[in-house]
Amino acid sequence: MLPVLKALPEEGDVAVAEIRRRVAEAEKLTRYDLLERTRGGHNKFRSWMSWSIKHLRAARFLEWVHRGTYQITAKGKKRLSQPPSHINLKQLHKDPDYVEWRKRTHQKSPPIADPKQQDSEQQDNESKE
Repeated sequence: MLPVLKALPEEGDVAVAEIRRRVAEAEKLTRYDLLERTRGGHNKFRSWMSWSIKHLRAARFLEWVHRGTYQITAKGKKRLSQPPSHINLKQLHKDPDYVEWRKRTHQKSPPIADPKQQDSEQQDNESKE
């Protein structure tokens, strides 16, 4: 995820396509690396980029400006001022913003009641009365 954060300009916003180009160049990715597919047929590099952006955004290291465009936040700049060797999920799980996002987005929804079961329970209760 660190290459994605490093690919963002210090000021202003940048399109995802430009972020991908910068990461590919910085990481010296080959044409094969850029075209590699997952077993499901998805582009591996694009998938990794989307995943990285999603998690960096959740930790508030970058923010969405408008469709397909992001910018680095003050928190992201601070992280880069003391650059770690990498950023991974283990590190993000220690970040309060990321932890809060995980709590919000991974809450279990209450089970949806089966209408047929509700009707039969209601009928049972009415017959008992």
